[in-house]
Amino acid sequence: MDFHLPRDGAIVILDDKVEEAIPIMRLMSKLGLPYTFYSSVKNSELPSEPLQKVRLAFLDIQLIPATSPHDCAQSILKLLRNIVPKNNGPYVIVLWSMQADTYGEEVERQLNALPDDRRPTMVLKLAKSDFMETVSNQDDWTDFTDNVIEDVDPFLSSNQQQQLRQIIEDNAFIDNKKSLAKKAVKKLADAFNIQVAKKLDVFQFFLLWEGQVNSASGSAVASFSDLHKANEHWSENYKHVIYRMAKIKLESEIENATSKQIIENALETINSTFLDAVGNLHSIKKNIPPSLKVERNKLIYRREVSDDLYEVIINPALDKVQLKYNGKVTPKGGTSQKHKGRLNSVTDDSHRSIFSGMIDDIQKIESRINTKLHIETKRDSELHSGAMWKVKTKPNSKKRKREILKTYWPKDEFENQELSEISLWELEITPVCDIAQSKAVKYRILPGVFVPKTIGKDVRSRESFFSTPNFVIDGKVGKFIFAFGALKAVDEEYFKGRKNEIVLRKDIFSLITSSLSRQVGRLGISNL
Repeated sequence: MDFHLPRDGAIVILDDKVEEAIPIMRLMSKLGLPYTFYSSVKNSELPSEPLQKVRLAFLDIQLIPATSPHDCAQSILKLLRNIVPKNNGPYVIVLWSMQADTYGEEVERQLNALPDDRRPTMVLKLAKSDFMETVSNQDDWTDFTDNVIEDVDPFLSSNQQQQLRQIIEDNAFIDNKKSLAKKAVKKLADAFNIQVAKKLDVFQFFLLWEGQVNSASGSAVASFSDLHKANEHWSENYKHVIYRMAKIKLESEIENATSKQIIENALETINSTFLDAVGNLHSIKKNIPPSLKVERNKLIYRREVSDDLYEVIINPALDKVQLKYNGKVTPKGGTSQKHKGRLNSVTDDSHRSIFSGMIDDIQKIESRINTKLHIETKRDSELHSGAMWKVKTKPNSKKRKREILKTYWPKDEFENQELSEISLWELEITPVCDIAQSKAVKYRILPGVFVPKTIGKDVRSRESFFSTPNFVIDGKVGKFIFAFGALKAVDEEYFKGRKNEIVLRKDIFSLITSSLSRQVGRLGISNL
């Protein structure tokens, strides 16, 4: 099968008739794919809260008796709210039923109308009859009758043998059962390769990565768990290992640590090995399916509005953009991706607005990727190296804000509107070990500002300041600028009442602190 199905338990099967679900369950088992099965739609038998993750869901359309396609669709939507968590990510629904032709179209329509955080990436309709066949035990009864006749043959005439055969066959219990059809695996593979792999190849990109993470976690567990031999004493023996792994992080502070703190820090130690294993893509490279392709010279961004198709076709190598409306180039030719001059020749205002919004979205992608890579939203009051929070100035204190901004721009260069869009931030840069071991006498704070891209301001001196790539903060694209010369030390009391709004991830945080270190150790040059 070119299409890679999830192997980490993200498959769900719902069918109120277990005998009709058995073929697909056997098929998943045959492929070595773990799954969760629900045979009832009663709330008491469904999970108390949505599952952690769903990537593939087989749903019998008529889980609940329904008199119309609308009612049938509503019952399925209700079930999905019990099973699929919000912000689940991409998943495929397979409508698995004898009624796919009757109700499938309306069910698919309502599924595609779900909010973004619950909407399936694709709905695939499969007929149960294609994957199962009816198996009768008629042959078993025929064999039984033949054995009986053979045993009594010396005592009965041929006419009596025939009468006995008829009595047995008339009273035999013939049980028709559903079984996995021949070539069921091939039929499922064909369905996914034709209908999913070609239309939804990027879905496999994420399945491959999740598979790598799952494999990496197994490798990390195997690597650490064998530090003691598996026997009846393994659990108690291994607590010594957990203690030692925690001590790597806590050092002498482990003497005062709680059991919970010991476990948390031991898990952090394993995490470092796990991250290395995730980064090793050796195994995943061999499994990239041929159907997953990315053309470097033709990237397409599509949007449907009222049944009209708008397309922005990008050629990054030539820095060109082509606009299409319902398959026709409008206007003719291409234009630079960095400006919207070509949009001026789109005569319809509504078309121009839609194309303009699409180009804005494309230009924000880089900033959104940076945000995903380097920023974690973590609104709590716990001290973290890399934690950031907004600085609250007094209400309407424009004067105070202007004074602070003079650290970055000595001349007062901002209009009132620009001033309101710039926000003041602080970054916690105390070493991780000092926080973990509670040995910080003072905590170190690096002040900074967030400047939206629309203002377009950057500091002139690159030595005393650090400018980040563009991020998306509070819906605005912009960058942080940190002032190394404003570094300060504070007491723990300083953090009371504060809540972290974001946390910078390791790579960008290390880059900032290493740049600060170089600035502190920078040598001047003496000359005449």
